[in-house]
Amino acid sequence: MLILGDILAIVASVIGIGVTAWALTICMGYLFSNHAASAARAIQKKPWLSLGLGFAALATVGLVSIILLSVPNPAVKFLGTLTAGFIVLAAFLGNAGMSRIMGERIRAEGGCTDYAAFTKGSGLLVAACMFPVFGWFVLGPILFIISLGAGISTLLTKHANAPAYDV
Repeated sequence: MLILGDILAIVASVIGIGVTAWALTICMGYLFSNHAASAARAIQKKPWLSLGLGFAALATVGLVSIILLSVPNPAVKFLGTLTAGFIVLAAFLGNAGMSRIMGERIRAEGGCTDYAAFTKGSGLLVAACMFPVFGWFVLGPILFIISLGAGISTLLTKHANAPAYDV
């Protein structure tokens, strides 16, 4: 039986995860703006390659991370935590590219600044993944896999001079 405190804790946790995901996407987009622009190009030009690369990376590196995290040795658990962190950061780098695409489309419609458009695009992506059932089990995993593929592809390529946002 759930009491009011349990329900409030769950709601606060979901809101906290959403705000954290939104903030991390914005930070990744502005700290690594050239990589985010490259991830946006990867998603726009070859979305199926991003999906396939993300699925392959999640199946291999994710499985290795789970195996390393299940070993009782603390040093091996630390390596598992590092690999899981790499997956999450690569996915948020790709998510910054996807938010950049949404931001460019929002800016074309509304005529707002780069920062406002990017923040709105990131917020809309995170909010869409927070919808119960469809967002959690369909849209969220698909966007995570595509973002992971775009993030890994941008980390594996060399960047010359990608257009960055003006801050």
